[in-house]
Amino acid sequence: MITLLTPVSQVGAIEVSDSIPTPFFEKMSDEKYFDGFIIDQGIERSDRVSTYFLLKAEEALKQGREDEAIKFGNMASKISPLSPTPNFFLAKAVWQANWFDIMDAFSYFTEGVHLVFGDFLLVVPILSPLCLLFLLAIIMSFLVFILYSLVSFLPIWVHQISETSRGYLQLIPAALLFVICWFTPLFLGIPIFWFILFSLALFWGFYNRIEKRVIFSFIVGLGLSPWILPLTLTLFTANSSLLLNEMSRNYRADYLWTPPSLEVDQSSWESLFIRASYEAQHSRYKKAIELYQKALIENPSSPMILNNLGNLAYYLKDYNQAINYYKQAIEASPALVSSYYNLSQSYREMLLFEKGDELFAKANNLSTKTTGIYSRKSARYPNYPVIEERFAKADLWQKFLSETGKIDVLSDRIWQGAMGHIPLQKAPAIAIIWAILLLVSGFLHRGLFSAKHCAFCKKAICTRCEKRLFSYQVCKHCEMRFVTVKRKSDFSMVEDAIKKISARTYLMFLFPGGGHFAIRKTKMAFCFLSIFFLLLSYIFIGDFLVPPTEWYLHQSRSAFPVILIIFLYISAFSDLAFKRSQGKWL
Repeated sequence: MITLLTPVSQVGAIEVSDSIPTPFFEKMSDEKYFDGFIIDQGIERSDRVSTYFLLKAEEALKQGREDEAIKFGNMASKISPLSPTPNFFLAKAVWQANWFDIMDAFSYFTEGVHLVFGDFLLVVPILSPLCLLFLLAIIMSFLVFILYSLVSFLPIWVHQISETSRGYLQLIPAALLFVICWFTPLFLGIPIFWFILFSLALFWGFYNRIEKRVIFSFIVGLGLSPWILPLTLTLFTANSSLLLNEMSRNYRADYLWTPPSLEVDQSSWESLFIRASYEAQHSRYKKAIELYQKALIENPSSPMILNNLGNLAYYLKDYNQAINYYKQAIEASPALVSSYYNLSQSYREMLLFEKGDELFAKANNLSTKTTGIYSRKSARYPNYPVIEERFAKADLWQKFLSETGKIDVLSDRIWQGAMGHIPLQKAPAIAIIWAILLLVSGFLHRGLFSAKHCAFCKKAICTRCEKRLFSYQVCKHCEMRFVTVKRKSDFSMVEDAIKKISARTYLMFLFPGGGHFAIRKTKMAFCFLSIFFLLLSYIFIGDFLVPPTEWYLHQSRSAFPVILIIFLYISAFSDLAFKRSQGKWL
């Protein structure tokens, strides 16, 4: 038995009792009755009823009654047209009913995705894991970048150490010394972020301009952590804000069955506004006026409150008072289309059609699109001819951003877990200091470093063992190999040798985008790697981050992420093959 609450509606032909039992919903399964109920009650959205129909649709689909499942899915979509959930269900139901009906299934799915990003409280549970997984993907991408740096530039460091010791340290002891120095931060228990920064500084002198720009972008992101980290955490905690949830319900006009879970005795004007909107929706106009008046004391000259007070006066047939409120709302916000529209409706109700048409024209001049929407809405819901102002999406995001200050302590703890006992507010200073250290590292590298790669075989050489061939620094073996190149027509042999990548970097081809590091296409490499680790993280830990109520977001119902990873590998290797066919690497 499902019991939902709704007061008696005094507007419209249908009387609704305080307790609506399941048989009432069974009666609503009659589509003719259902459509009439929506129109008479002015229902723009009811997720509660939509959920009921989706439960019945799921049951029908499991029993193989696809047509009935699609019928209930369409009814769920009709009573909650801006909810993505029915569209995701219909995509699955249509696909199950007919595997060849790919276009309709894809159409429902894409519409669901579109609606997800238009629904505030559904965007939040998507953005929260995505942001966290994206940050994790960036860190993993930089670890792969460091692995590429180690594979590519370790021989140069080893050769430099050996030459600096004047031959006392041969290659193996020099390599061991470098590895010990490289892992020293980890041996000392220094957090992983410091290890990444230390590694970037260690190989800074070998990076090209694009690689250095990417690293600087990472440093800038690190400096913005006092703002990025609280914002990311707020995405996880936003749904726990009762006021934000109720503001979102007000924005969606989803108050038919259950009242707001807010006490209004000693509350903010927002909670008073929400409760008043609920009372007005259920035709308890005097109570709604009382609450709106209290909200107006807290937020004087609010055009939203004044407009809605005008609506209540309109429904009580006090048209002069309604006109007065609408004029005050227009004075507070001259661009408020709803008040112009409602004012025109009031004059027409008083049979002052010329004045009403004049104000409708003003509303139309402000926004033809909005006025058209209002006109269609009034025609669809004749019992509700004037337009109610509700919280806009901008109000929800403003309230969401105000929540970030409440989790500063948690943000600081997470930061200290990653960076040690350093306050989060010191992040900009750390970023600036480390950027300066990287620049200093570049100057020291140019002044002290003599080792480099052979242009052809990529072997480490230094000033004592290097040879020159044309304008290139090469090892002795490569000089002898290309000593026969005398003519310009033979120079293609040299160019091909330069484009060859080192065999050591073949390891990087295991990752989509890793091969792009090997051919020094850094932007493309980070792009492929970030997407790869984002998808991989979603497969393994996505279910722990996505709330269980958002069932359509879970990968357990779809192989879509795995298919995307396969497609990513194909795209990465296709791009590498294309660049090789153009002769950009060999």
